[in-house]
Amino acid sequence: MTTTKKEGKSGHPRKSRSVIFRIRRAVARWIAPVNFLVEEEELVYPPPYTLATPQYTSSEDPSNFDVHVRSSAESESSTSTAVTPDIRTAGTLTNLLTITSEGNISGAWRVDPSIEVPHTLTNPRVSASQNSPRNLDLWSTKGSIDARIDVVSNDDSDAHMKCVMLIESEEGTIIHLTREKADGCRIFLDAKSKGPITVYIPRSFTGPIRTLHPTWNGLLSWDSQVEPAVMTFKERAYPRSSHYFHGDYASSGYVGWKEWDGDYLIVGSGSDSPVKILYTEDSEGCH
Repeated sequence: MTTTKKEGKSGHPRKSRSVIFRIRRAVARWIAPVNFLVEEEELVYPPPYTLATPQYTSSEDPSNFDVHVRSSAESESSTSTAVTPDIRTAGTLTNLLTITSEGNISGAWRVDPSIEVPHTLTNPRVSASQNSPRNLDLWSTKGSIDARIDVVSNDDSDAHMKCVMLIESEEGTIIHLTREKADGCRIFLDAKSKGPITVYIPRSFTGPIRTLHPTWNGLLSWDSQVEPAVMTFKERAYPRSSHYFHGDYASSGYVGWKEWDGDYLIVGSGSDSPVKILYTEDSEGCH
């Protein structure tokens, strides 16, 4: 007796159709999570990360940082005279620091690009757009980031130096950024997350700000103190970028981000995740 395989309506064996369906579904699931990182051609981000097991020295291990979250009991026992430390004096001094974690990352760092660190002690990744090693590289693959960063320099020629920072998270990011000298080391910050992003910048920040959200759909918002200092060049909806300039645009000589070598902020969040820009000087803990 001869048996025949049951076929679907298309004439293909049901087993083959099932395999094809599973392959298509797997590809769709793989592509979906990274849709928010699709930028227009001109929005250049450093190359994507390759997930690796974190390798820390004792000084780099996040568990060694002096960061403490108070319990509710501690908060209740605190007196009303407690003072929040100035973020410009808090945190460990570092340069070319890379931290990768599956959990949340929270801490304060004083980043000094003038410090020469031997190659035997660190192996920083290079920012493709800046053609420079990253002075601070924080990456939470599954959690959030809360970073307080003070850019400092003990070099007399610090105005010619640049602090390159990349901060990326999965669940959301808050960054408090200060600069020791108003005319000091230039700042390049690339912050991205699938969740919401809040960035506090120093009032001395002078340069382009580029985001994956415009203001007119409510996903990008400026603090009332920041907005008067912002020049708008173009606003386009996600996944295309919007282009702004913070500071004295008229005397800056700015003609475009590709030619610019001063302060520069890039913020990329998820398709429905808001971005907020405020001044660090107006935030709690900076006096």
